[in-house]
Formats: sequence, structure tokens, C-alpha cells
Amino acid sequence: MKSKTKRNYKPKDRADAEKKLLKAAQEVFSEHGYEGATTRMIAEKAEINLGLITRYFGNKKGLLIAAIESMMIEWGAKKLPFPAQNNLIDESQKYAEYCFNTYAESASLFKIFVIQALTDPDFIKDQHPEQFYYTQEAIERFAKHLNKNLKDERHYVETYLSIIDHIVAGIFLNTYLHQSNSRKKCFELLKEAITHLH
Repeated sequence: MKSKTKRNYKPKDRADAEKKLLKAAQEVFSEHGYEGATTRMIAEKAEINLGLITRYFGNKKGLLIAAIESMMIEWGAKKLPFPAQNNLIDESQKYAEYCFNTYAESASLFKIFVIQALTDPDFIKDQHPEQFYYTQEAIERFAKHLNKNLKDERHYVETYLSIIDHIVAGIFLNTYLHQSNSRKKCFELLKEAITHLH
């Protein structure tokens, strides 16, 4: 009697299969890097038929893009782990530290994202930025601090959050990953940059 192999199991529910593949992709890419990871490794990790990767994502790059988008959407769905602050600078600092810690939790995947963005001109074009949402909680908090009406000025709030994100990403990549400075040092630089921003 032949044994059943889990990796050849094809779930009827496409959403379930995609979820398993995306989770496995995040883990395999983080562990082996983009060049070292293979679609076969990811399919085996997910216990999903290899052919479904081609069907759902096209190729390895498509799967990486989907995995990063999925991760960002998950970030956007989380509740902020700190209470609302009394002023814009303090709120910005807490939010920046939260973003930094979130990047640090997925540092390997974040590095892959940056490397691919720098080396593959089509990588950013192939993404779907409309799927990347800031949490509604963050938008509402900053709208209040910025005295903006979300109905008409949401874009202004999102632009401000984007500026904070770029500050965080720069310090995370250069000071934390490249120069191997401590998280405490990075937070000091974040505070300095945010203070100068205002």
C-alpha cells in the first residue's frame, strides 16, 4: 500500500492553499535568501503541490512579491501596541519605534525586499501598492494630531506616515543592519530625525 505524501495534497479551497504557500514562502525566503530558496522547497514546506505555485503566483518572483505584500497587509491589520500620545512628536516617535521593531522581526525578508528592489528594475513595478494600507487606528491618531479631516485630507495623513516610514527604513538599513548598531542607538537617531522633521 502506497503511503500518502502530504506535499501532493491539493486543497479545494484556493485561499487556504495560497495562505499556506505565502507563510511557507516567508519562512523559506527568510532562511535561505532569494537565490537560495526554490519553489520546490517552499511547496514542500507548505505541503502543497508544486504546480500550484505556478498557477497562483506565476514564478518565484511572483511568489516573493505576494509574500511581501501579504506580510505588509498583516502589519496593517495589527492594533498599535502603545497608547495614543498627547502630541504629534511623541506619537511619531512611538510609531517609528513600532515600525522599526516590526521590520526587525522580519529583518531577513526585509533585506531581500531591498536587494531585489535595487537590483531588479521591474520588481517595484510588479507590486500592488494599493494593497498596502496603514492601520486605520494610526491614520485616525495622526489625523487628530495633524488637525486633518479624513474625509477630504486622508492623503495628507498617509503622506506624513510615509515620511516616517522612510526615516525608519533608512535608519534600519544603514544603522542597524549595515553598521550593526544597537536598537537603542537607532531609537536615539529616530528621535533626532523626528524632532528635526518638526
